[in-house]
Amino acid sequence: MDGIPYIRGIYAELFQNGQREIFYRNSVVPNFNQMESLDILKGPGTAIYGPSGGGLGGYVNFITKSPQFDGYHEELQTTIGDLAGGGQSWHHYEWAVDSTGPLIKDQLAYRISYEGTDGTTYYRNTEDC
Repeated sequence: MDGIPYIRGIYAELFQNGQREIFYRNSVVPNFNQMESLDILKGPGTAIYGPSGGGLGGYVNFITKSPQFDGYHEELQTTIGDLAGGGQSWHHYEWAVDSTGPLIKDQLAYRISYEGTDGTTYYRNTEDC
């Protein structure tokens, strides 16, 4: 599966926290549980990030989650779903736990983020590890 996004029908350049990622057409699709936000820009590279290397359609900058020092924050998400059709049924469950907070005031903080998936699939003989 192609892990590089298309912008206006052309491959995009990938960045993580402003750092250019190596451009491979067969890159792995990122886990969005680790993302805080995305910057998406169409068109050629800007003066900030320099000229485009492999992705000329624009760029996607993945901003990852970081620890928070202003207090303890916990978040629990779950998704439960079923897909049925043609006399068959596939179930799909997802859950995510995200916890962050200070350990030493204004000096050290932690962030733990976990995502799990369980479900059957319409593809045969595959597993999601």
